[in-house]
Amino acid sequence: MKARERRLFELCLGMALLFIVGWLGGPGPGRAETGSEREPAAYEVVFSGLDAEPGLLRLLTRSSRAVAGTKRPPASLFLLQRRARDDLDHLRQALRSQGYFEASVVQEVEGSAPPFRLFFRVEPGRRYLLARPELEVTGGGEGLQTPSWEELGYRDGVGAESGLVLSMESALVRRVLVQGFPEAKVTSRQAVLDRKGGRLEVRYHLATGPQVRLGRVTLVGAEGVDPDFLQRRLPWSEGEWFHPDRLEELRKAMMGTDLFSTVRVKLAEVAGEDGAWPVTVTLTRRKERTWVASGGFSTDRGISLKGGWEHRNYFARGEWLRTELALARPSASLEVSFDKPDFHRRGQLLKMTGRLDRSEEEAYEREALEVGAAVSRMVPGVGELSVGANYALENVLELTLETWKRHGTLALPLGLKMDRSDDLLDPARGWRYASVLSPMVATLETAGNHLRWNHRGSLYHTLLKSPRLVLAGRGELGFTYGSDRDDIPVDHRFFAGGGGSLRGYGYQLASPLDAFNKPQGGRSLLTWSGEARLRVMESFGVVAFLDGGRAYASTFPDTSQEMLFGAGLGGRYITPIGPLRLDVAAPLRRRQDVDAPVQVYMSLGQAF
Repeated sequence: MKARERRLFELCLGMALLFIVGWLGGPGPGRAETGSEREPAAYEVVFSGLDAEPGLLRLLTRSSRAVAGTKRPPASLFLLQRRARDDLDHLRQALRSQGYFEASVVQEVEGSAPPFRLFFRVEPGRRYLLARPELEVTGGGEGLQTPSWEELGYRDGVGAESGLVLSMESALVRRVLVQGFPEAKVTSRQAVLDRKGGRLEVRYHLATGPQVRLGRVTLVGAEGVDPDFLQRRLPWSEGEWFHPDRLEELRKAMMGTDLFSTVRVKLAEVAGEDGAWPVTVTLTRRKERTWVASGGFSTDRGISLKGGWEHRNYFARGEWLRTELALARPSASLEVSFDKPDFHRRGQLLKMTGRLDRSEEEAYEREALEVGAAVSRMVPGVGELSVGANYALENVLELTLETWKRHGTLALPLGLKMDRSDDLLDPARGWRYASVLSPMVATLETAGNHLRWNHRGSLYHTLLKSPRLVLAGRGELGFTYGSDRDDIPVDHRFFAGGGGSLRGYGYQLASPLDAFNKPQGGRSLLTWSGEARLRVMESFGVVAFLDGGRAYASTFPDTSQEMLFGAGLGGRYITPIGPLRLDVAAPLRRRQDVDAPVQVYMSLGQAF
């Protein structure tokens, strides 16, 4: 009985203790939490002692983890104080990186309730200067030319900044690499602080390794390709000194043939019998024969389909033969083209084309046979220059006149293309520009001679990286000189309207119209577009756009005429081969009995 009473007493005592602990330490049903107990320790950061050093203030603000964490405050004052203490090492390290090796930083939190004020009291102390560095070289021999420290970025009286110490090391290694030392590296770096003189003394230990001459190039995996065609693309001759850019130039030269999916370039580890170091290039062939297909849709033109076959190595020297059939009811065309790379000289391309065309446009119907040839080459620092000759024999029905005409036209186009964008189908930065000047000579008396000049450019800028927001702009200007509009074949005139120029307006309908609202085309053109491209998910984006412009009957754009505007929204589904585009646009200056209330466009790639 006594045992039962003792167990009952212990049970009651335990329950009483639990109740007392809960009443003292927990909120309980009759006790509410105060705001300070559940509110996070919000705070602001204040740096003091840096009024005369605005540059240091910006540096510490960027380096401080406490500043970066203000939008994620800790749960309590205790955790805030720990966050501040943990930040001291980062701030001191940032000060040392600028040469303030004697800097002092202390932290203090003020306030009894959120928001708290987190003070960092900074005493930078004196700034150490960088003494003239010293260099110890292992290897090199007579072939090494050591650059001066001034060439590497050193200046007398410069601060002892860690970034400068590292950049001079990188520049030193680069200067040695380009002299033919592929194994050059800084093996160690010693830094000693001269507190009496207020200077940081740095000593670099450089191991150059052997000086290397480039030897024979062996191509592995190039079966089916003429060896002479590939050898002509080598960016060096045997016996030249090694240069780090040469190997990358070789890789790009092999990839530029479009014959290989991968290219690996490797320098041998030892010299050959002739003292030069062999280079091995391992190539992986692409498929030479390919079937291609694409399609598009717009409410003004309907469905368009393209299909073709191509051979990338027709005569074993990188020649590219293409055939393409294009259908867009009721139009059709068949084109055959042949590209000859390294035509007479490396990097020069000969392109020959032949085309049969039967098309029905808003302004005209056309039956034509076209042949042409052009030579193009890349000019370093400029772009792609081209010159060509094209001849077209055609029957054209201008719908506004309802009469067929036969034209023969010889065109002699001169072209310039410049591309500084970062991606072909989905650019996010950079720019593009293209210009074509085409003297047109009429070989039949049904048309006049004229000069056509067209300019097109686009600009891309990434405004935000996450989420990615790209601002893009496009402009096109063209004019024709030498003949009246009616003496220019209708298919040589300028037209505006449609997915490629002015969205929201029907194909070719942003052009001079006749009394029956049929497009006649013009002698000049001015159009522009602006887009904001927002990537809302990894594989999906949205676009808002505004287009403007029109074609003009005058030789040069007549800005006194009312400009047409179209606006809309679009979606972009990101695929491995580029974004799939869907745009919906409306005309902002809708013309009665001419413009539909809305137009829809669908294709692969951005609008520009």
